[in-house]
Amino acid sequence: KNMAASEKLVLNADELAAALGICRPAAYDLLHKKGFPSIQVTPRRFVVPKAALEEWLLQQAQGEQEV
Repeated sequence: KNMAASEKLVLNADELAAALGICRPAAYDLLHKKGFPSIQVTPRRFVVPKAALEEWLLQQAQGEQEV
């Protein structure tokens, strides 16, 4: 099964960094952050579902507006 990149359901650290315009170390920090919707698939590998990332981003934006 060869899925096109656009069909991927999850993002890894590199893809998360690219999507958010942040560096890889910042993406790794985010993946390990409490409250971030990442999934640990192996002891060293974390991914984030695209849909969960979009939802999390909206929640962050709404949270900042309430301050």
